[in-house]
Amino acid sequence: MRPSLIVLCFCAAACRGDEQSSESSPARNAPRVEAPAQAPRGDPSPENRPTPKDNEGKDAAAVLRRYYDHIEAGRTREAWAMRSASDAGYDRFERNFAAYDRYKVSLGPATQPVEAAGWVYVEVPIQIFGTMKGGKGFGSVGNVTMRKAVDIPGATARDRAWHIYTG
Repeated sequence: MRPSLIVLCFCAAACRGDEQSSESSPARNAPRVEAPAQAPRGDPSPENRPTPKDNEGKDAAAVLRRYYDHIEAGRTREAWAMRSASDAGYDRFERNFAAYDRYKVSLGPATQPVEAAGWVYVEVPIQIFGTMKGGKGFGSVGNVTMRKAVDIPGATARDRAWHIYTG
């Protein structure tokens, strides 16, 4: 009985030694991932199923992407229609974009939606770059706020769709 106790102590010490040496080896620190015995079937469990709010940021960013696609293609009228229900201010908007030879926008990942007073807001980071007429390059970064109504009596279809919030 005594020799087996000594062997057991040596085994335990050896195991602890491996744990300590694994801290110094990045390859040994990699998380262990085991494949499931069977592939999941059907719908994911209710806890893992995406909710409608999970896609809000992606949906808002997709609308913003369409807006900038119109601008990049020189379709300022279509871009303006996504921004405003009226023509007031369109001439200035069009003149601003006439100064660019090339206008390109990259979008970052949208924030999680925030709800306040019946509206949902999402921030989308953007990076704008391109060339002015005459060849001078430009670039800037910022955020665009997207908004839609979710719980406002009398809200229009336009209010309930994602749109650029201009304050």
